[in-house]
Amino acid sequence: MKQVRIAVDVDGCLADFAQAVLNRAKQLGMEKDFPKSCSEIACWDIAPRFSELMKDVWEDEKFWLNIPPLVKELPFTPNCYITQRHVPSEVTAKWLAKHKFPKADVITVSCPTEKLQHVKDRNIDLYVDDLYKTVKQMRDAGIQAILMYQPYQRGHAEECKDLPTIKKWDEVFKYI
Repeated sequence: MKQVRIAVDVDGCLADFAQAVLNRAKQLGMEKDFPKSCSEIACWDIAPRFSELMKDVWEDEKFWLNIPPLVKELPFTPNCYITQRHVPSEVTAKWLAKHKFPKADVITVSCPTEKLQHVKDRNIDLYVDDLYKTVKQMRDAGIQAILMYQPYQRGHAEECKDLPTIKKWDEVFKYI
């Protein structure tokens, strides 16, 4: 039987990026401009001052290393992790190791649309991401891709409605 090659996004799938953003907003005294909790986030950009906050964290290695995990473990070993961050892949690899996720190559892209080429180059059978645009792009290119549900997708319900979606990692086996 063929080994299924799975690629996984990091932020919003394994790392609780939204919570880390809310924590940083509080540290910067910007909490009044952000939702009080992750469950109140209703769109991808989180808050009007999201871009301003991101300028503060993009290259801050400590920020990326201290993001809390969303899950304790994966029920499979991915072929690779593909993430959009402005820190080197080694920083993400340290975060993954710190939280005991399976060891696999980490690919860092500067734009989500760049993920497709890496998925093609690695002959990935299944890709998981929390960004509906990326999942749609993959599916339009003939790649089996699924959306990892997050509350902030509520503001994009129309865009997400036809995408296969999982809420827990063991659900991924329905798509293999």
